[in-house]
Amino acid sequence: MKWKKYIERLAQFPHLADDLTWRGRRNDNREFIRTKVGFIAPRPFENLDLSATLSSTGTSLSSDYVHARLRCYKATEYQISFRIEGMNDVTYLRHVDPGVGDGSIQAHIDDLTKWFKGCEAFRGKHLIWERVVKRTVSGSSYAGLTEMNLEIYLFPEFSYVKHPLCATAPPVTQKDLDSQATAHAYVRGEPMPPLVPA
Repeated sequence: MKWKKYIERLAQFPHLADDLTWRGRRNDNREFIRTKVGFIAPRPFENLDLSATLSSTGTSLSSDYVHARLRCYKATEYQISFRIEGMNDVTYLRHVDPGVGDGSIQAHIDDLTKWFKGCEAFRGKHLIWERVVKRTVSGSSYAGLTEMNLEIYLFPEFSYVKHPLCATAPPVTQKDLDSQATAHAYVRGEPMPPLVPA
């Protein structure tokens, strides 16, 4: 990809440096863009197959080394980006992998929604969906990574999940009532209730 074209895409998608990171390595330098990136393309979210999963193929290469397996590989992976309202505008990344549900994008979206709604710290906030990035990489044991392509699917505007607010108070147990009675009696200087209520 030409550097000039990358700069144009970067103006459109300021998060590209994060999206080009692969296996923990940041890949936004000019040489990498020029020699390894085939294309970076925005796609309509409606065209994203939410049932898609991580996929990879590998082919063995002939080698003179008995104990080293050399391979040629191609992989397609997905990454979901989101942020949580009021959390310093930090973008969080979730890699789509087989460990959640059926391993699909939709399973990860559902899992993130469940996690968000179940976390008391996020009460009253919004989980804001940003994008899904499809990253296709290929390479070999000889050359390492030889090509990376990105397809960026921006969530529709105003895509978010609202954390449920507690509509009712938690149920009151007998233990709660007993401790309240003891506290009231102590503060008012009244006789304390029995240790074992009748």
